Amino acid sequence: MADLKEIKGLNIPARASDPTNPVAGEIWYNTTSNTTKGRVYYNGVWSTGGATNTQVAYAAGFGASKDSAITASGFIQDVGGNKNISEEYDGTSWTANPNMGSTLRNRRGAGVTVSAGLVSGGMSTTNTVGTVEEWNGSSWSGGGGLNTARAYGDTDGPQNSAGYVGGSYFPPGGAGGEGPAYTKYEEYNGSSWTQSSTLPYGAQGMLAFGNSSDDLLATGGLRYTSPANYNITTSIYYNGTSWTAGGNINSSHRLGAPAGQSSTAAVAVAGSPGAPSSAGVETYDGTSWSQGNDINNGRYGLGGAGSSTSAVVFNGTNGDVTSPYMFGYTEEYNFGAATLTVSSS
Repeated sequence: MADLKEIKGLNIPARASDPTNPVAGEIWYNTTSNTTKGRVYYNGVWSTGGATNTQVAYAAGFGASKDSAITASGFIQDVGGNKNISEEYDGTSWTANPNMGSTLRNRRGAGVTVSAGLVSGGMSTTNTVGTVEEWNGSSWSGGGGLNTARAYGDTDGPQNSAGYVGGSYFPPGGAGGEGPAYTKYEEYNGSSWTQSSTLPYGAQGMLAFGNSSDDLLATGGLRYTSPANYNITTSIYYNGTSWTAGGNINSSHRLGAPAGQSSTAAVAVAGSPGAPSSAGVETYDGTSWSQGNDINNGRYGLGGAGSSTSAVVFNGTNGDVTSPYMFGYTEEYNFGAATLTVSSS
């Protein structure tokens, strides 16, 4: 069989250890581990991960990366309704965590690690709530409640500096349909929420990305107006004092998943901008949004966690009630260089 020398005229260098700063395309043989390795570049590639143990939609998510995430709460149509479940992902499989104290859906999560996070707001079987629960890495406990009860908003930032944007109110029992979308913005200090600068517009199903409550980007969603509702394709940025315009997004990604713990490096995933479900992905660089690679399974009502270079999305629904439509799908996102083992001996 021809070797690389014969095919390309190149030798693979032998090294006792991996190079400190390999470049994309570099290949070497590690004589200590007896493995051939190479440096590759992932341009926003999605790959299939381990499925969640329970298939739900409208779950909250938070965490550090594609290898470290939490999913919490959710909803299963016609099979018990709201759920108080919680699971943790290690990059391969999901493991059950202790259950949450409240059984709700349409909650949103914030937290940059799997040892400190929170989920906020949501819906019971009868009403919209402002309930907040905090996760300390081993158990759930009650946190300070939102000043305005709501669902279908979004929150991001670390546990002790999170912001909550948008959302809607649903009358008791859902009578009369959805209430107006809120323009209220609230900031969390680890124990209580404070209402701060009002959003330029209210929206349901927005996505939030931020380093903290005073450095947060919000985009997309659905705005309720008369005589017709419309999907939002603008972004707004909060600097701790006021909201200003950000780059326009190509699709609203309503009820999609946010990934990215920064207002200048974000990934908006899937959602329902009008069709039953979407697989579209867009990335933000602090100025403009660009189309990325689609996820493999289009859906909305999914959770997300991680950064703009290492993220994971999970659960969701495609809205098709004629087939199994609450999913346990997990998809991992890679962007940037990584070292891979090509072969071993």
